[in-house]
Amino acid sequence: MNRVDNMVIQAIALLDTLDKDINTFVMRVREWYSWHFPELVKICADNYQYARLALFVKEKTSLTQDSLPGAPAAAAPDPAFLSFKHFLSPCKSL
Repeated sequence: MNRVDNMVIQAIALLDTLDKDINTFVMRVREWYSWHFPELVKICADNYQYARLALFVKEKTSLTQDSLPGAPAAAAPDPAFLSFKHFLSPCKSL
């Protein structure tokens, strides 16, 4: 095995590790944000779109029809108003 082969092997291992870590983070975001807004999982199946919607919506109480810019998020207001799950409280600094 020469030096170039070793770099390719390390690059493949790095990509596998990144893929695993990204999937873990996405699962955590979906799990944690679904405590606040469980209907969003049914609205958006794509992981990237889900993360962007969670970042955009933040607190579902401030979500209005006028605040939604795009088509994928257009289905979000009705479930937001009908949701009975937990509300997010502001974090307090120590």
